[in-house]
Amino acid sequence: MLAKLAALGSGEPEVKLFLLTEATVRSEFTATTIVATEAIIADPAMIRDSDAWFRGSDAEIAAHRDGPTIAAAGLSPFVTLMARILPVPSPARAHRIWLSQTRDVQLATAAVFGLLAVGNLYDQERAVRAGMLWQRLHLAATNLGLAAQPLNQPPERVDRERQLGLPASTQKRLQ
Repeated sequence: MLAKLAALGSGEPEVKLFLLTEATVRSEFTATTIVATEAIIADPAMIRDSDAWFRGSDAEIAAHRDGPTIAAAGLSPFVTLMARILPVPSPARAHRIWLSQTRDVQLATAAVFGLLAVGNLYDQERAVRAGMLWQRLHLAATNLGLAAQPLNQPPERVDRERQLGLPASTQKRLQ
């Protein structure tokens, strides 16, 4: 299955696909993602801007047709149902849940991580090519009976560190 996924990345000269299978590399990616998630949660402006995209009700989903939802949060069917009918948790609790889901579910249960890399992070054409490759990978994984989910926290932190003129610590961890 990994060979089939890797082959999808070989035809894209502007985007490099790294399949992270080695234990030490996977561990470093896991740590980087957790640190990035914690940094996002600790950044009031970043978390406010991120929260503005969350769609918590059917009416919001229908009105906006974008953004993450409870249904896409990777929760069990029972927890998803309870989240839809119970009162919305406080932002602080929601962020703790997001961190624990990232750490204890998405990262802890993944058999492999994939990382898409481009030479110039801010080249629009390469960004589109990376997105197209992600779509092909996700569709191929689904066809193979695999689940796949993007973990955007590290790239989001790369951009945020650049925006704020901070040291490029997340980008260095990803290299």
